Amino acid sequence: VVSTARQKVPGSYGIPGSMAPQQVAETVQWMIKSCAFMYGGLNIATKTFNKMVPFSNPIFKDLFISQWFSVKGEGIRCVDAFKHIPNTTLALIATAVSFYFLYNLTNLTNVDLKYHFYLNKLERMQKDCPNWMKQFKKDLYESIWYMPSFYINISF
Repeated sequence: VVSTARQKVPGSYGIPGSMAPQQVAETVQWMIKSCAFMYGGLNIATKTFNKMVPFSNPIFKDLFISQWFSVKGEGIRCVDAFKHIPNTTLALIATAVSFYFLYNLTNLTNVDLKYHFYLNKLERMQKDCPNWMKQFKKDLYESIWYMPSFYINISF
């Protein structure tokens, strides 16, 4: 997942782009501290994001497809295991993206991998907002299977 994140994250977030090194470090720190990198509606220039759509940044779908739904991916071979998108999978993606930012863009060598932090966040959301989480995961999963180049009929 880290290798896939290394390929996908720069283009998805546009970092470093034309940013100066200091600006890159400040932006990455803001995104990690606020968890903004996980949310939909992220605007790096204005440092805003939509708090109503966690784990909805397009990078999650992109990494999910690239890692688990490639030609020989586990998502293709083990459909039932991925049907409801495990929280562990989303936490792993969040960890890989944050690792990329911290290790590759700030040159930190003592990176605190926050897998359990992201997993706990997802588990709290599962407990507090079960209907939202169910719909979120269903929408994400269906958006993958119903892509024009990837159509397979599924039912929940």
